[in-house]
Amino acid sequence: MEDQLYWLRKKMFGKMSEKNLPLDPTVLSEPGLFDKPLTDEERAELDVAIRKEEEDTAKLIQVKGFERKPRKAIDTASLEVHEEHIYPEVENREDYTELEPEVTDTLVLVPAQIYVRRIVRHKLVLKSNL
Repeated sequence: MEDQLYWLRKKMFGKMSEKNLPLDPTVLSEPGLFDKPLTDEERAELDVAIRKEEEDTAKLIQVKGFERKPRKAIDTASLEVHEEHIYPEVENREDYTELEPEVTDTLVLVPAQIYVRRIVRHKLVLKSNL
């Protein structure tokens, strides 16, 4: 009986149990295995085992962290800036109000030349939506 219970627990709660469960639920219940109610001693043992299992799974794992240092800012004041303006493709531009553009700066290294490539993305919103 204990071997049957061990086998059933292993199949139901073991590793990757969802792959091994049969499609028919009547196969899981073996005749005579769960017909008898648990005695008080068996129920107490089961409660102790459940509490022990919960304590084992509830242990906290502490990981030592370290302080992350931010990158130093690069001084780009002396570099040449090439600006590219990207506008949304719309049919009637007078119907739109321009919002604050989104600016992205990227360092570009060309052999024997270095400059800042600035992309300015203009955003439009319909005047009727304001």
